[in-house]
Amino acid sequence: MKMLIKFFYKLILLIFIFLLIASFGLPILADLVILLVIASLTKLNFIILINLNIILITTIFLGNIFLYKNFDKDSIYYRAHEKFYISKTTKYETNINYEISMPHGDLIAVDVCQNHLGTKEPRNQLFITDENGFRNDRNKISVSNIIFVGDSFIAGSSNSQEHVPANIFEDLTKQKTYAITSISAPDMYEIHIAEQIKKIRSTAKIYLFYFSGNDFKYNFSDENKIKNNFLKSYNFFKKDIRFGYERLERNKDKFFIEHISNINEKNFFYKKIRPQSQRFFKKILTKWTNSCPVKYKNIQGHKVAFLYNYDFFLNDNSHKIENITSHIIKDNNLLKKIEKIYYIPTKYEIYQNFFNEKKIVKINNFEYLKKEYKKLDKEVINLTQILKNEAKQKLNENKFIYWKDDTHWNIYGIEAAMKFISKNN
Repeated sequence: MKMLIKFFYKLILLIFIFLLIASFGLPILADLVILLVIASLTKLNFIILINLNIILITTIFLGNIFLYKNFDKDSIYYRAHEKFYISKTTKYETNINYEISMPHGDLIAVDVCQNHLGTKEPRNQLFITDENGFRNDRNKISVSNIIFVGDSFIAGSSNSQEHVPANIFEDLTKQKTYAITSISAPDMYEIHIAEQIKKIRSTAKIYLFYFSGNDFKYNFSDENKIKNNFLKSYNFFKKDIRFGYERLERNKDKFFIEHISNINEKNFFYKKIRPQSQRFFKKILTKWTNSCPVKYKNIQGHKVAFLYNYDFFLNDNSHKIENITSHIIKDNNLLKKIEKIYYIPTKYEIYQNFFNEKKIVKINNFEYLKKEYKKLDKEVINLTQILKNEAKQKLNENKFIYWKDDTHWNIYGIEAAMKFISKNN
C-alpha cells in the first residue's frame, strides 16, 4: 500500500514537471523527450523530483520577471486579428481601437518553406470593434438597415477599417450597414445571428456570405483519396502522423491559451517561445511530407501566393457535389430575415485562368450551396464572374483584387463585390 501511495506521489510530481516544461512553449515532442530524460536520470527519486519542481517554478518566475521588463507585446502579432481574436466566442475583444503596421499577409505567416521573396505587401491597419465584438465603427446593430453575416472576408481581417465590406457598401448605398462576423464556420454564423436577432430591426435585411475556402467540407471516398493529387504527393502514413502530431500541438495551445488563460497571460516564456517553436515543428513536418502550405504562381510577371489546402487538392474526381457539405441555416425565424446569400470564391478560383497550366479545376461549392438553399426557396448569388472580370481589368493596370501575400480580397475586390451587391440591393 505504501509503495502504491509513493508511486502515486511520484506520478503527480512528474505530471507537474511535464506541465512546467510544457509551459515554456516548446514543441510537445520536445516536452516529452525532456520528461523521459528526467525520469531516466533521476530514476524517479522522490526528493530529486520535488527539487526539480521547485527549480522549474523558480526559473519560470524569475524568467518571466526578466521577460516582462523586456517584452514587446505587439511584436508577436503581425495583424490585429490575432491579437484580439477570442477562439471561444469566434469573435473579437469588444471596444477595440487599434493601429498596427502589417509587414505582410496571412500566407506569409504560414509559409514555413519561406518562398515568399518579392511577395510581401506591407500596409497599415486600423482595427475597430464594437460592444458586441464585431468589426463595426459606424452603426449600432439596432439602427442598421442591412446586416452582413460572414467570416474573415466580411470582417476584413487583412484590411484597414475604412475598407471593410460593410463600410464600403454603406458608402455606396447610404444605407446603415452592420457586420456580424464569425471567424469560424457557418454553424457559428447562425449562432451569432440568433444571439443578435432581438436587436435587429424588423425591416432590416440580412445578407449571408459563404467563403469557398473554408466554409465547406469534403467527404472523400477511398477511390478519390487515391486519385487526389494533394494526398498522393506524400504517402498516407506520413500524412496521418503529421496531422495527428499537429492535432496534439493544437490541443496543447488550446489547454494553455483557453483553459488556463489567466496564467498564460503572465507566461512570457510561452508568448515568446511558442510562435518560434510552432514554425520550427511545422517546417520539419512540411519538409518530411514534402507539402509546403503555400504555393506561388507567376501571373503576368507578379509572384502571387496561394494557400495549398484551399484549392490545390481539389480535382474533378474529389470535388463532386455529392462529396460536399456545409452548414445550411434552416431555422425559419432566421431564414425570414435572410434576404440574399452570396458566394465568395477563393483567390485560386479567380486567378487560375491566368496560370500557365493546362488543367482548370472545377470548384462545385457554389453548385452545392445553390442546390441546398433552393430547397428552402432562397437564392444564392455567385460573385465569381464579377470578381473574375474585375481581376482581368485590374491586371491591365498591374493591380490585383486579392492581396498577393494573403488569402483575402483587398480594396479592389471588396469594391467590385459591393458595387455589384448594391446594384442588386
